[in-house]
Amino acid sequence: MDNSSFDVIDFRNKLDACMEHLNSSDPDIRTRELKVMIDFTESEIARFPNSSTLYCMLGNLIAMESGTAGILSDKRLDAYKRALHVDPLCVQAHESLGYWYLLNGESSLAIHCFEKAILIKENGANKPELGNQGHPLDGALSLGALALSTERKAT
Repeated sequence: MDNSSFDVIDFRNKLDACMEHLNSSDPDIRTRELKVMIDFTESEIARFPNSSTLYCMLGNLIAMESGTAGILSDKRLDAYKRALHVDPLCVQAHESLGYWYLLNGESSLAIHCFEKAILIKENGANKPELGNQGHPLDGALSLGALALSTERKAT
């Protein structure tokens, strides 16, 4: 098995193990598992610094970990900006950044981000089935998102 296959399996196994605990009614378990996921995502970013998917995941995990403070945090903002630095055509990063701006009362910046995401989608510049290939899981995550959106449209 080559390294990229192993990385995907290892990442998915760790992510799945942590996700099982996020539904726990015990807030201490939830907090601990989110911290594990954040630490692991940061270690993966160190290994795969060209993955916009991992930066977006980090921003989302920061929001989940810290509640309202996390949702509005500069660390979350930085994660989305880093995703766009890696891949300026990352729709997820534009959308997430737009939500961050909206929640922080910066409507004009939020609208700009959402419009940019729509433009990228309409032009097909960010093909979800391809991923940005910064991390071995990028394509798989994008394919999963594509499958979910297709399944929702069918129902």
